[in-house]
Amino acid sequence: AEIVGAMEGLRPGDVLLVPARKPGGAWTNDKVAVLSTRQRKKGDVSVRAITAGRRLVSFSPKDFHSPPRVVAHLELPAPYAPRSREFQRRVASSLADGHTGHRSARDAHRRPDEGPAVGHPVASCPEARAHLKAAGNAERLAHQVERLESQVLRRTESLARQFDRVLQLLERWGYVKGWSLTPAGSRLARIYHEQDLLVAECAGRGLLDGLRPAELAGLVSVFTYEARGPAAGEGDGAPLPGRRLQERWRSIQGVARELNFDEQALGLVQTRPPDAGFVALASGWANGKELAALLAPSEAGSGSGAPAISAGDFVRNVKQLIDLLRQLGEVLADDGAARSAREAADALFRGVVAASSVVSTGG
Repeated sequence: AEIVGAMEGLRPGDVLLVPARKPGGAWTNDKVAVLSTRQRKKGDVSVRAITAGRRLVSFSPKDFHSPPRVVAHLELPAPYAPRSREFQRRVASSLADGHTGHRSARDAHRRPDEGPAVGHPVASCPEARAHLKAAGNAERLAHQVERLESQVLRRTESLARQFDRVLQLLERWGYVKGWSLTPAGSRLARIYHEQDLLVAECAGRGLLDGLRPAELAGLVSVFTYEARGPAAGEGDGAPLPGRRLQERWRSIQGVARELNFDEQALGLVQTRPPDAGFVALASGWANGKELAALLAPSEAGSGSGAPAISAGDFVRNVKQLIDLLRQLGEVLADDGAARSAREAADALFRGVVAASSVVSTGG
């Protein structure tokens, strides 16, 4: 109880003498400066400190055989940032240089609720102990506020760095100039999709132009479809219906690799790569094929490139594809490509897909 009480009275900047084993095996006392204290509940106290050699150490009540003794006090650097390496370096330097203010042995062991020392101007106050306890609580809460403010600041700085990286990527790819959007940036701002930058870049390079509605439906599905489970990644080598789609698919893969390279260089989360596993199904459905024929096992295993997929997953993927095609119908610069995107969305919205939009199965 005495050890816990002494530790509860420690404050950042207090200098302690703690036992330490020397290389030869002999024991001695080392000075450490308290960086921070933490108390989760009554009796559960931990102290984080630093040595003059910049070694961080942590203590709990079980690390002491007697109450820790405060021999001096350091004036800590401002602002208070105990997790900052620069802050720790300056505290360690002050400790090594002996820039401390000494405290009396009695004051060093005085707990907050013991009252002021005899002769102190407020020693005669009948509520001195209550006031000191309240002051101790206020000081502890102030440290908690400082710690929380430091955490918020670090997170804010992290978001700012993330924003700067995204801005660098957008500037590098021609979507932002200074604080203004370029025409390509305005197109990007109107696309709502997890692969929005990849979609906008492929559209800007004309990779979605000059295609019939069914072809465009199949090609755009590489952005919306993502294989799950054992089939993941198999769509990369799936045969595509038609030489033109195969050439466009290879070009889209090239753009995706360029984008991932720049994202990695800037420390950003990389955009999910496109997946061609749904191209045959999407183009076939847009061409009017029946669902049973598209999902038949013989079709899936005949080299069509169609994955084994349930009817429910098929409907879900087609709905996502329709949503992106309708967006492209509004943002594509080429009028023919925009019209083809709208027609592709209309062609896909039929049969079980259209019925599922008005009937809920509750699943």
